[in-house]
Amino acid sequence: MNERILVNPVTKEKVEVLAMAAETNGDYSMDEGIMLPDGTNCLHYHRILTQTFTALEKPLYIYLGGKDIIKLSQGESYTIKPGVVHGIFNPTKHTVRYRLVTTPGHEGFENMCRILSGLADDNKVNADGIPHDYTTTALLMEMGDTYFMSAHTFIHPWVKWKARQARKKGIAQELLSKYCPTWIQKPNSI
Repeated sequence: MNERILVNPVTKEKVEVLAMAAETNGDYSMDEGIMLPDGTNCLHYHRILTQTFTALEKPLYIYLGGKDIIKLSQGESYTIKPGVVHGIFNPTKHTVRYRLVTTPGHEGFENMCRILSGLADDNKVNADGIPHDYTTTALLMEMGDTYFMSAHTFIHPWVKWKARQARKKGIAQELLSKYCPTWIQKPNSI
């Protein structure tokens, strides 16, 4: 099994990790992914991360702000700043290939993606790819600086509290051990 390949059967994505934060001194992470027809990831935002998507083959579609849609043609890029609600999707009958650069590099985000792929493979997420368990959801949101559309600012204290509970109960370490066994796991990544 290639530890740099993440497959999420729910979002219909396969991602190859090209550069991890630990390999770039925290400057960035870079992935290349494919999304199958009708693939989508749920609307979300990041508080500190900036993401640049580039369409490599076929158009890549981005929901932006929860209402607008951007279509990136092959070779085009779009940068999403912190706080902007977004999600990618593929409404076509063709497989889309894209590149994602996340700045700064964030080991917690990398671990969250790996865990979500594993949970999806284990049928522990809903149709949107979000874990069934609220404690796990809160932990992953905080770990990966990725807040689902419903997680408006007023629930950030709840997310922090639930994530803290999950760490105390050993859930963070359990998830990392199961889904990220050979990845670099520094304390700030959990």
